[in-house]
Formats: sequence, C-alpha cells, structure tokens
Amino acid sequence: MAANREPQCDCSVRFATAAPQPWSAQSSRELAHDCRHAPASCAHTGPRVLTSAPRGNQSPAVAPDGNSIAFTSGRDGNAEVYQMDIDGANPRRLTTTRERESLPRFLPGGDLVYAIDAAAGGLIVRHAAGAPIRLVSTGEPVVGLAVDHDGSRLAWVTGRPGARRAETRLFVQRMAGDAAPTAVPGGQGEQLGSPSF
Repeated sequence: MAANREPQCDCSVRFATAAPQPWSAQSSRELAHDCRHAPASCAHTGPRVLTSAPRGNQSPAVAPDGNSIAFTSGRDGNAEVYQMDIDGANPRRLTTTRERESLPRFLPGGDLVYAIDAAAGGLIVRHAAGAPIRLVSTGEPVVGLAVDHDGSRLAWVTGRPGARRAETRLFVQRMAGDAAPTAVPGGQGEQLGSPSF
C-alpha cells in the first residue's frame, strides 16, 4: 500500500545539469531540486541532488500535476525515458528498447511524448497506458521537441547535430486527426535548436 507523501517544500522545481569537469573524478550528471528562493516553510535551501547516473541524465520535464519528473538517462547503458517522484524517489524506467529515446514532454493529461532515434530516422511517440503510439516518423533524428500548453500541437526540430554543415528544420503539427506536419521556414544557414510555444 503506497502512502501519500507530503511535499518537502512548496518551492518551485528548478533543474541543473552538472556536467563533469575535466579536473573532477565525478563522471555523472545530476538533476537537482533548487530551493534557493524557497519560502520559509521549505525544509532545506540550495540545490539538492534528486538523481545521478554515470552516463548522465537530461531533459527533465515536470508532470502537469506536479508529482513526478520524466527525464532521459543512460544509467542502463542506453538512453531511455525514466520517471520519478518529484522528490527523486521511485525512479522507474518507462522505455526498454535498443533505440535511443530522448526529450520527454508531458501532455496536459499526464501522457508522455518523446523522441526515438531510429536507424531510418526519427520517431515521435506518445506513451499512453504503458504502450507507445507512433505519432510522427521523420527522415532525420529529432533534436528538439515541444508540446503546447493545451496539448493540441507538437513542434519538433530535425537534423544531424555535429555534422559539418548541419541543416535543421522546424515542424509544427496538430495532435488531433490526420493533420500533416507544417514546415516552418527558417533563414539560410540558421541553426534551430529548442522549439517552444
């Protein structure tokens, strides 16, 4: 039987990813809860590590209900999507594929949308009731992903990061029906990264 836990503080959650420094023996990236600007009711101050892994943690996203955090981690040897309680307890792996998953984003109802770097390009899937549902197939890896505030639209950037003359492209698509993606024109040589609404 799971007990209801009271939140440790009512401050907002902020994240920091601490990249390993060349002079440090530490080889992990951490997700931290930062309460430096917390109200007096907060039991602690300053950053507090929520989770760490030798292969890193990236792309944290807080659930709409504020009770959990989804993130990407390489802790099991491959980039997968994980979810944990807002205080860092109960980390659980949501994806178990050979492909590289990344960029988890919550929909307003609590389902997750994330990208998969597949051999033939990229995919964007919705993780609903424990099963992935394919939303979009792309010819290139997805390097940026956003969901608008009401969950009605997706925006993503495709490209090959690190390529000598990397070309990135931005797309927007409605989630409802059979809507086709719309390419958003960019300037010549413009490098796109993180879409947002």
